[in-house]
Amino acid sequence: MPTVSWIMPWGQMAWLRAYDDALARAVFDAPSSYVVGGPVPGYQCTPTRVYTSMDAYCQTGGSLVSGSLVAYDLEAWAASPMVDKQHPASSYAHFLSLAKARGHGVMATPGRDLVTVQGGDQVMDAGEDINAAYLRCGIPAACAGAHVLLVQSQGAQKDLAAFTSLISGAKAQQADPNQQLWCGLTTSTSTAAQMTAAWEAAQPMVHGCWVTIGGQAQASVAAGFFRAITP
Repeated sequence: MPTVSWIMPWGQMAWLRAYDDALARAVFDAPSSYVVGGPVPGYQCTPTRVYTSMDAYCQTGGSLVSGSLVAYDLEAWAASPMVDKQHPASSYAHFLSLAKARGHGVMATPGRDLVTVQGGDQVMDAGEDINAAYLRCGIPAACAGAHVLLVQSQGAQKDLAAFTSLISGAKAQQADPNQQLWCGLTTSTSTAAQMTAAWEAAQPMVHGCWVTIGGQAQASVAAGFFRAITP
């Protein structure tokens, strides 16, 4: 079975470690899994940095060693400059060009909500489903050249049909067969069983997953999910 990669922010992984360290180790104690932030003591997971703007990467990304994986998280939020999120294709192309020059791998994590940005290159039509607009506007295709395309699918995870269609639609836009496809899951809106069902639906298509724990009290939900899918 191919190795599955996982990624989680440092603080959220700390909640999972505090809840069940043995389980956290089974999932994250490997170089093929990632933590957003600094190293985790005693774990082999690979630290990575997340950037929400091109400017931030220009200013600080040069200090990262060659071979680092960096995430460009462009969404319709205040953390990303308007010019970046209005023009996602050119923003990702610019980011990828600089990352390549610096010897960095890129995980592209564009938000589905980029299609809602006023004045954007492509926006959703009135009454259009956000997943349909994300695919029609070619947001996954805009990330061509990234080592990893992560579909922020967590907003659709409770609807298996919509979730699966979103992942398969993104996969269809991948021009590079070597680009990995990852999905997103969260404890914030679902039970462990619902997360497991979504993962099982996505797993034949994806190489990895970003798991978000909405709060420390939800560490048990993440643990239930990981127990269900960990051999």
